[in-house]
Amino acid sequence: MAKTQQDRVVWMEALQAVKGKFPSMSSSEFIAQMGNTAVAVSTDKKRQRLLEEGVTEAVIQDSEQIISCF
Repeated sequence: MAKTQQDRVVWMEALQAVKGKFPSMSSSEFIAQMGNTAVAVSTDKKRQRLLEEGVTEAVIQDSEQIISCF
């Protein structure tokens, strides 16, 4: 859960960016096609961006848990 409005905006921008790349594909279809390795790479890139934006480790971990649910 985002603790601030800025954290929420960063998280939503990251989700929208990924969604925009795969507009006709459901989350389960995306993961099935890409496999676990692609998800880990995506998480690493997201983690780096969030760190650069000054997002706290707790918020990053929350977002990683959300990603792992897909």
